[in-house]
Amino acid sequence: MRMNDPPLTLLPQIQRLVSTNEAPTSAGADAVKVLLEIHRTQSAVDGQHHQESNPTCSSIEKLNAVLAPIRRLPAEIIGEVLLAAFEDHRRQTRAASWAPWRLAHICRSWRNVALRVPRLWAKIVVFNGSCSSATLGRRQLALEEQLARSSCTPITLEISWSEPAGGLTTRHHDTRLVELVVAHCERWEHLQLDVLGDSDFFFSLLEPAQNRLLALHTLSCQGSGSISVGCDMFLDAPKLARVLYMVGEGYVRLPWAQLRSCYLGQSPRMGGLGSAHQLVVLELDLGYGERPGTNAVVTLPNLLHLRVWGGTGLQNLTAPLLRSLFIETVHHEIDRVPSFLRRSQCQLSALCIRQDWDLDEMFPTDVVIEILLCVPALALMLLIEREWITGKDGVPVIDEDDDDPTCIGDLFTFMQSGDSETSLAEVVPHLRTLVYHLRYSPFETDAFLGMASKRSTVEIFIPEVEPYLNAAAAAPNIGAISEADLEAFVDDNFPSPWS
Repeated sequence: MRMNDPPLTLLPQIQRLVSTNEAPTSAGADAVKVLLEIHRTQSAVDGQHHQESNPTCSSIEKLNAVLAPIRRLPAEIIGEVLLAAFEDHRRQTRAASWAPWRLAHICRSWRNVALRVPRLWAKIVVFNGSCSSATLGRRQLALEEQLARSSCTPITLEISWSEPAGGLTTRHHDTRLVELVVAHCERWEHLQLDVLGDSDFFFSLLEPAQNRLLALHTLSCQGSGSISVGCDMFLDAPKLARVLYMVGEGYVRLPWAQLRSCYLGQSPRMGGLGSAHQLVVLELDLGYGERPGTNAVVTLPNLLHLRVWGGTGLQNLTAPLLRSLFIETVHHEIDRVPSFLRRSQCQLSALCIRQDWDLDEMFPTDVVIEILLCVPALALMLLIEREWITGKDGVPVIDEDDDDPTCIGDLFTFMQSGDSETSLAEVVPHLRTLVYHLRYSPFETDAFLGMASKRSTVEIFIPEVEPYLNAAAAAPNIGAISEADLEAFVDDNFPSPWS
């Protein structure tokens, strides 16, 4: 043995380190460094440089891996890394359910860490379907193991249920899967139900959870088909505060009086909103046009943030404390907004109008002006496109051939000087930020730049397209905003039950 060779007693440890992901001891690391130096010298003497034909280079790579800093990370840090990786997959429900199993197969040490992090196993997906008995058996064993590994941690559970396609064996296993998670219903914190058939039988499987949903905070329910008797098991969930409701009215009965955040879609009427006096965030996605049986006006005394898709529902609402309003509507339904604002008499501070009409329709300037006169406390206004059309180079296409350039110019003229009946001091005097992200070019007249000059303290953002930027170059308070930044800006300023 040469003078600088590592001690023979450390060679077994080095061999073990090369074949595992264990962290080396101080003495082991020093021995590996000595071996590395020997191999590098040998490689230089032999003149070998190509790894695929050089075993010495392969040994160098393996020894370098032993000294990698990731091996020395404390178990607590590795646990946080695993949780961060898990969170990246949380929105992909089935991927999130399988993520901990895959992470636990990276290496033995990481598996040991994963088994000590119950939160990693607390996202559970149950779905029925036609498959072999062996597959059903493996699915059941995996679910039992995951429930055990999640320990006492609150559970995020998704159940997808459809009309069973198999025979009695399949139905028995499907039933058993639901029974397993129902046994842990005291730990359900977030529950998503996607029921596409066999609804009566499915909800009968959930009946043992009645009066035991002590931790449930969020319920998402979507599905199709009918149900003989509406499910009332959630009426006794004391912590239920957020609901994403995408089924027919009466499908699931809800404790409206305690809800603070709600998404309501597909329902023919607005259900129990009249009792939702604690509601703070509401999103309505009821489609377009009139709905039968929706004449009564509902007052939501604590509502702060409202999102509306299509305009339907505004004619039935009053929200005296409303602070932010996001509305995506077609051209002929935007005229519902002024009457809603006048009826509410709220101090609205943030308004987003996202257009969902054809570009060849004239911009509804008169209605937007009417809206502005209803919101004297407005500080943030967004006029944005539902979806930009992009060219081959990925740059948004703008409308530079507008047949009627004054359709949008009249709005900025009004914001610049008011009109014969309204002084400038009465037109959103507290406005601090304006985002204009439409394909109607604002530079067809001088009104936009005149408004920007008159309101020099207002930050104005326009699309990140060259013709707009060139036209606005001389205005110090006009900047650009990308579509990605705009999306984040909307999410930050207009809360949604989904976030």
